[in-house]
Amino acid sequence: MIMGMKYDDKEFCQRLKKEIARLEDRAKVLQGNDRKVVQDMVQTMSGYLQRLEGIAGIECALEEQEKEESISSIIAVLNEIESHLVDLEKVLAKMGPGYSFTVHDATNIVDRFFYNCQIAEERIKIAEKRKFITKKHVDSLNEQLKKSVMKMITISRQSDTLIQLLREKFGADVVT
Repeated sequence: MIMGMKYDDKEFCQRLKKEIARLEDRAKVLQGNDRKVVQDMVQTMSGYLQRLEGIAGIECALEEQEKEESISSIIAVLNEIESHLVDLEKVLAKMGPGYSFTVHDATNIVDRFFYNCQIAEERIKIAEKRKFITKKHVDSLNEQLKKSVMKMITISRQSDTLIQLLREKFGADVVT
């Protein structure tokens, strides 16, 4: 920070480039030892600038990779949730209305579903906090997640065991 001013690495590099250019121009009009000193300063500053730009490039690439991985992980868990719902719909369609899962199977289905929802919520929050996604994206992803929960409730109404388990775990008002 210089005189209360705040600036980032990119701005610092731009200012350093300008200073290097100014010193190069200055070296052209100097003679002897003064010229050599300024040229040495230019060389040292240029080397420092190259290292800074290299580091900034690496940091940028790493951040972009983290962003892509974060978004991919959100998409993957949302796809897993949707796949889980499709599989559940197929089982219930095959077994017919009123099919009764065992309590163990119903518990596994509900727990896995809601565990994945919690993972999705957490990943969305982290991505938003790190500014990998916008508020609009967050709202859209949360809406998609909400629709999945509503779909799970709707599907669960086809099985007495599932709907009873949802009532026990999350309250009667969740499934009505």
